[in-house]
Amino acid sequence: MKNISLFLIALLVTTTSVAQQDTKRQADEAYDKKGYLKAIHLYQQLGESGLDDLEKIRLADSYRLNGDTESAEYWYAQAVKTTAYPEDILHYAQMLQSNGHCEKALDWYDQYRILMGDNFPMPRAGVEDCTKLVFTSKKQVQVSHLKALSSAHLDYAATPYRGGVVFTSTRGKHQKELEDQWTKDNFSDIFFARSIDNQRFEVVEALEGTVNGKYHDGVVTFDNTGTKMYFSSNSHQGKNSQGVVDLKIYSAELHHKKWVNIQVLPINIDAFATCHPTLSADGNTLYFASNRAGGFGGMDLYKSTRSGNYWSVPQNLGPTINTAGNELFPFISKTGVLYFASDGLLGIGGLDIYESHLVVGAWTEPQNLGAPINSIKDDFGYSQLPNGESGYLTSNRAGGLGGDDLYLWSENAVMTTTPQNNITVVDDITGSRITDALVTIAEGVYKNRGNIPTAKQVKNGELPDMDYRSQPLRFLTDGKGTIQPDISQGKTYTIVVEKMGYVPVKRVVNAYELIRQSEWVVSLKKRQGVQLEGVVVQQKYNSMIPNASIELFNFCTGEYERTVSDEAGNFRFFLDCQCDYEVKASKERFSKDKKKYSTFGMDCSTDKPLKTILYLKVSDTKDD
Repeated sequence: MKNISLFLIALLVTTTSVAQQDTKRQADEAYDKKGYLKAIHLYQQLGESGLDDLEKIRLADSYRLNGDTESAEYWYAQAVKTTAYPEDILHYAQMLQSNGHCEKALDWYDQYRILMGDNFPMPRAGVEDCTKLVFTSKKQVQVSHLKALSSAHLDYAATPYRGGVVFTSTRGKHQKELEDQWTKDNFSDIFFARSIDNQRFEVVEALEGTVNGKYHDGVVTFDNTGTKMYFSSNSHQGKNSQGVVDLKIYSAELHHKKWVNIQVLPINIDAFATCHPTLSADGNTLYFASNRAGGFGGMDLYKSTRSGNYWSVPQNLGPTINTAGNELFPFISKTGVLYFASDGLLGIGGLDIYESHLVVGAWTEPQNLGAPINSIKDDFGYSQLPNGESGYLTSNRAGGLGGDDLYLWSENAVMTTTPQNNITVVDDITGSRITDALVTIAEGVYKNRGNIPTAKQVKNGELPDMDYRSQPLRFLTDGKGTIQPDISQGKTYTIVVEKMGYVPVKRVVNAYELIRQSEWVVSLKKRQGVQLEGVVVQQKYNSMIPNASIELFNFCTGEYERTVSDEAGNFRFFLDCQCDYEVKASKERFSKDKKKYSTFGMDCSTDKPLKTILYLKVSDTKDD
């Protein structure tokens, strides 16, 4: 029997080991094929102890390339000290900066500089002091979230067109067999919405014709007539020699309200990406991004000029514009000013938007547009409306509906009277402001990601696993869903937001991000469940009992939640779906009362609360 047991144990260990190796193989294959979300899922199955340093870096890369900077920072931190690749250190520094940890980011930028040497072009690594990364707009600018155009998908690169706006989005109808393995989302298409005013638009519709193909389509630019469009699209000729379907630039013509006659431009090169076109006002110069050989880093900006029906050999815009990082999403204004996004120039964090002027045939040093155009997250896809004093940009900053959302920027706008330090809590579906939300703010950052305290801990000022350097402050949002905390420049804060019936949210944010926005928005998602409304009553006289201790026990989680009845004896709890609960009331010199409730089989979509009454009797004993 003992030998059989040993055999079974050995078989189990062997089988488990084989399964783990198979999972690792699948994860590595997904990563190599740019299926980053699938890779995340597979690497996570192995657990932290089951990952070697290379796999941890790959997991960090996968999070970074999907915009999850906090998870990326965590996984880079687990392996970056043993990495053999300088770019891993660079990526870690970038994630730290994007998450508001500027001083720590500079330390890792310094390590990257040491490894690469003084003669190597340094993306953002020449900064010695975080104050050098503080950029403010030289003009009065207001940035507003375009909720009418944004969705839970990726929405980006908006450009004005014929009384409306054309933009790129992954909001199309989902087809499991046709999804981007990178993001596990739909492939992007090109959409149009007619403007009612700057904030309101008519129904969003995909462009008609043959322009929206099987894979990714967008970003776009138009000639002066509005009848010719240049756009990025995955190669229509299939994969290159490396098995990758690269982006190329195509043209299309408008006939009878449909975009047809798709033609590939001769500026494309097989085996390299060519994308993000923008056309000069005279229609004769096309600017674009490409990672073709001979550049200065990742993606560089190029231009090609037209003579008749011929386009010239693309010309790199040079080292003044291009860096060892990535330069993307160029936009050329009517006056010839170049705007573009970069993660290689000095910036606030992530991709920032810059401008450069062509003076006597040379580009001036790019200038950061500053906040609020830029944030510590990714900001790109800048464009202008015909007046040149307003336009669009794309950002994944806090307060959006999805990964990338669309925003309207306006110069010399009438600014709101809302103080700059406002933090506003809204419903993520309706956008309505949430009153009486509990907001806890502490200087510092969480040591453990995703560690959100319970309601009791928040109310008692207990923020577990938190490296905070001041007493946490607690606020309730007012009738406009807003609080006005005092924020100190140069600090990093952890903000926890709770509201009964909503999923708690934790955000780590730099003070710069809070101060430079007229309103910093936190969106809360509704929990699936029902509200329990109760009252504590003195049984003999049927009078309400204030300040009674109320305890709710969750049989699913084994956790307690506690509150006290108000002056009218009322109390409230939120019950999750598919769980059993017990609620108990007690008060000194009174007996206790308790009742059980179950949400199994209940309609959790109802707004109708459960009602309960707990009766207490005057008593000198401590019975239950």
